[in-house]
Amino acid sequence: MTKRKIQSLQPSDLRQRAEELVRKAGRDLSVMPVENVYRLVQELEVHQIELNLQNEELRKIQQELEVSRDEYFELYDFAPTGYLTLEPSGIILNANLRTAMLLEMERASLIHTKLSYFIAPAETEAFSLHLQQVLADEATHTCELQMRKHRGTMFYARLESVGTRDAEGNKNQCRTALIDITERKQAEEDLRHAYEQLWVLTRELKEKEEKERKQFAGELHEEFGQSLTSLMLDLAWVSRRLSTMPSSSSRTAIQAKITSMVGLVDQTGDAVRRMASSIRPSVLDDLGLVAALEWLAQECQARSGIRSEVVLGPQVADKEFPEAQSTTLFRIAQELSTNVMRHSQASEMRISLSEEGEWLVLSVKDNGIGVAQSSIDHPKSFGILGIRERASLLGGECTIVGKPGKGTTATIRLP
Repeated sequence: MTKRKIQSLQPSDLRQRAEELVRKAGRDLSVMPVENVYRLVQELEVHQIELNLQNEELRKIQQELEVSRDEYFELYDFAPTGYLTLEPSGIILNANLRTAMLLEMERASLIHTKLSYFIAPAETEAFSLHLQQVLADEATHTCELQMRKHRGTMFYARLESVGTRDAEGNKNQCRTALIDITERKQAEEDLRHAYEQLWVLTRELKEKEEKERKQFAGELHEEFGQSLTSLMLDLAWVSRRLSTMPSSSSRTAIQAKITSMVGLVDQTGDAVRRMASSIRPSVLDDLGLVAALEWLAQECQARSGIRSEVVLGPQVADKEFPEAQSTTLFRIAQELSTNVMRHSQASEMRISLSEEGEWLVLSVKDNGIGVAQSSIDHPKSFGILGIRERASLLGGECTIVGKPGKGTTATIRLP
């Protein structure tokens, strides 16, 4: 206000006011020494030059501010992200050109329009909650929701908002970044669809693999078993016929050879049975999951010397399970017990099977050295990855916890 008043005065008026101030000061300039006058004049000239330099600097600063302001508005308007300023009620106070393009509406028409007008009806509650959170604290809040353009086209958007305060410290506005994430959502949907297809394919491959294992184990047991049985009978027949022949060194040698062949046939038969059982134990198909787990514990103890036991919950002792569940749990128990024998250095192993609510729970626990978390999470831990994959195919989950010196516990839960 003072500046405008001084500018409105004429030079003659300024002169009169200056002379009046000098008279009121009561100074007699006529008696001032000449050297003081010269010094005063010099100081006035220096002061005038300083004022000129300051004015020039101020003009440069003003020009730079105008350039910066223009650059800011260009960046604001043509940014790839939409920017809005909202009232606490959601009314748009300001918006850049990108926002107008996203919403397909003139920027002037956007002002004083509620942003909720562009929110899909099913998302309005989420948007209201978003505004409440922004105005409640100092943090930046985000939400993803479906929005509707002015012409009706639907798209997905991400809102990133932070509240601002007025001079009294009250939250009075909301600054929001509006980002179109439709392509990302579509990519996520495509990925989800591909994952579902992969899940179905993997499950079918697992089922096909088990069927082939079952068929191959049966054929291996039957074909080789029958051949070995026939060979054993033939050797027994030869041995009996040989016993009726007169005693001689040749007869003794032949009899020793036959005895050796009988032993080899027995060993081969045992090997075939082990191979068939490892491929697909017949006890799993004939007697069910519980019997198969007990057979597995006996095999582990016989092969490794690790004392193994099976503990059953009261609900599962005499229960029959669907083939998919039985096969999955047995294969997981088989993989876990193999890991125990190979890596745990344990002396005891316990396999537990129980029901907890609507979950069927299998647990394999040992008292070995304990697996490290880095090994559990390692991307090349294919055994653990396979266990988790088998559980997930039936909607289940797998948890493995290892404690150094206290062993490892693996828990599988299937619905």
